[in-house]
Amino acid sequence: MAAAALLANAQACSAGLSGPRAADGCLSLVGGEERIVAGGRLTSRMFPGPPNFASIAAGDLPERAYILELASSDCVDDGGDFADPNERFTIVHLIAEDEAARTMIGVFEGRDVIVRGRAFPSNNARHRAPLAMIPDAIDER
Repeated sequence: MAAAALLANAQACSAGLSGPRAADGCLSLVGGEERIVAGGRLTSRMFPGPPNFASIAAGDLPERAYILELASSDCVDDGGDFADPNERFTIVHLIAEDEAARTMIGVFEGRDVIVRGRAFPSNNARHRAPLAMIPDAIDER
């Protein structure tokens, strides 16, 4: 049943987020982590990393992050733990947990894609968007 729902969401998700919704219309992540489908253009950007996560020019290590650019803004409601449901965003940080995942994501850089995976609200300095996602699968649109 869950696989069928994800497939239906993938087909309906052209350039945004598809998953459970809260009463305010935001993506509901009250349980902390949910399986969602996201569609958009996959890019990568450099961000300042340790030690201060403030400035590459000032000596922080550069960190490359994969970013999914959504065609329209959305919001996340996690019950008040990390996300602000009033904050609208248009990017999702795709997190590669290992080299195989990094390769899978990198193949699709610069393309319009549908991503299926686990999503959660950003909760530390290494998360580069209000929503973070660990992909299980990526397909070109």
